[in-house]
Amino acid sequence: MKYLLLDKTPYENGLTHGEAFKEDIHLCANVRLDLLKGYLEELTWDQIQILANKEIEVLKKSPLEYEEFSGIAKGANISEVLLAVLNNYTDMRNFSESTLGCSALYYKSDSTSISGQTWDMTPEALPYVLHLEIKGEPSLHILTITGCLALSGFSSLGVSAFMNDLKTTETSIGLMWPALMRKILRAPTAQQGHELLTQNLPSSGHHYLISDKYQAYSIETTGKQYEVVQNLGSNGYSIHTNHYKGRLGGTVADSSLSASTKLRDEAMDNYFKASNDLTFDNIAQNVFAKELGSGGVAMLPSGDSPAAITCGGMMYDHLANNGIIYNNHYSKENIKKIGF
Repeated sequence: MKYLLLDKTPYENGLTHGEAFKEDIHLCANVRLDLLKGYLEELTWDQIQILANKEIEVLKKSPLEYEEFSGIAKGANISEVLLAVLNNYTDMRNFSESTLGCSALYYKSDSTSISGQTWDMTPEALPYVLHLEIKGEPSLHILTITGCLALSGFSSLGVSAFMNDLKTTETSIGLMWPALMRKILRAPTAQQGHELLTQNLPSSGHHYLISDKYQAYSIETTGKQYEVVQNLGSNGYSIHTNHYKGRLGGTVADSSLSASTKLRDEAMDNYFKASNDLTFDNIAQNVFAKELGSGGVAMLPSGDSPAAITCGGMMYDHLANNGIIYNNHYSKENIKKIGF
């Protein structure tokens, strides 16, 4: 897994990021642009640029995130439009149909508080998976790809943020969701992270799992609305994959759902219902390490060239303030222990 430590201002951090992974950022951006053009066949390149520029204008209203974004563009010598495609590809493609997925969870008992997520993406993303560590107030551990502000992460303040892509017909020009993740991760508590989300909706359908050691918020969005589908403050669990569970499901085209989303949701639900007094390692080994179809949620490559494979993941122990990050599938050789 690629790794980068950053400890300066947002713009300087962006410059360092862009310079360090210049070639990868260009390659990844062009891969995503080609994929996006396949999803948005009805749009010309000029129209895609207009869409990206509108999203950049929204991003400028979040100065810290935009400064880092512009620093990455400068350091990598890439246009902000192409960098916007790299960062907000999942939302831009949702102006059409898509079928990718991820699995997020939160578990709370008297003795533990754990959150985590797998990231399932097209196989082309695998070479660009990046562990980004940022020193500051707060410090952050972020799972992302080169050139992208964040896919998921957790902070030294004890807050974690994970996102599942959802499919909705209700889109808008909102905040690039990787920038939204960075905003949430600066929040002192999960509740304040939830409030930041409600004030900065993304462009399309997402599920956000925002947690600290006391509680978790499970929030579904479209590009125009949000709903807290679960606020877990007592012992129990919260899980989510890539289909709506609340009232906003009326905005989704069911034909575009990931084929595995309900299978992954069912696998996690069955596991947590049947288990008590779980530990960090129990959950990692039985949910993230096991393949879909064998009780877990890992999406491993097959000869059928799946639309998505598990390209990485994170787990966080809110009480110990440490966790793991991994690229590719969960296995001993891929895992890296991280903390503050």
